[in-house]
Amino acid sequence: MLPSRPKPGPRDFSFLQSSQLLNPHDLVTVCTALATHLDEGTPEAADWHRRLAQALFEHFGLSGLPQAHAASMAESGSELRHNLGDHEVRPLAAGFELANAWRYRKQLLALALPVGLLEGHPFWFTFPRRLPEALRPIAESVSDRLLRHAHAAEDLVSELDRVIVAMWGCPVELLDSSVMAETLVAQGLTLPPPPPRDDDDWSSH
Repeated sequence: MLPSRPKPGPRDFSFLQSSQLLNPHDLVTVCTALATHLDEGTPEAADWHRRLAQALFEHFGLSGLPQAHAASMAESGSELRHNLGDHEVRPLAAGFELANAWRYRKQLLALALPVGLLEGHPFWFTFPRRLPEALRPIAESVSDRLLRHAHAAEDLVSELDRVIVAMWGCPVELLDSSVMAETLVAQGLTLPPPPPRDDDDWSSH
């Protein structure tokens, strides 16, 4: 089963554990997810990603950036994306480099790892037994290569996000900074409740 929409980034911040480590470049994914939830009209998820973005901007000393203001005030996803630099720009005009970085990011995420698994492999075309025996080795080789490509693309997106957040104005020497989620909680961030576990669902019946 493939994702119904492009992933906002290589990591999912819908639910955050106190032990998770975050970096300045994670702001790109958090703000992208915020834009998506604003577009989809999911206010609780939008509120969480907005609060997380604000906490990260503030903790890393980046709250003075225009993108921090945009994330705190945006009412639509398209408005936020434009203010993050994700929009069409004439060649060599102001913002052209940042717009290109966003374009490359979308291209890399186009082959995101699927949400569901088919007999343990996210890129199998079908159940192997349904393929002609002579075709199985070729199909399995391609599936394995797709999986390696998807992993490599997600790793590269993390590096590209470092470039994007630096283009926003984050000092390069701060790109390797990190913060534990529990520190953000101590600074006032309230975490969303964890998702229900499968055994919790069964116990309710």
